[in-house]
Amino acid sequence: MATTDADLLFLDTNILVHASVVSSSRHADCVAFLQVQEDTGVEMVINRQVLREFMAVLSRPQAFSPLVPMNEIISLVTAFRQA
Repeated sequence: MATTDADLLFLDTNILVHASVVSSSRHADCVAFLQVQEDTGVEMVINRQVLREFMAVLSRPQAFSPLVPMNEIISLVTAFRQA
């Protein structure tokens, strides 16, 4: 089956950040949103810019306390790329 743009859901950096940071006030909502998309077969896509922004947000000292360790950020990015 051919994939059209209508079959794809482009994920913004904010969704990935909030889904990845348990202390985020939007964590549960973002995780639930992603789970619904996966359960209904929606193909979710990201691009390299989103991954760069994700890494920048999680590694900025003012964004989250405590900081997310770089090895954890890299593991998350690797998992996103593989998914």
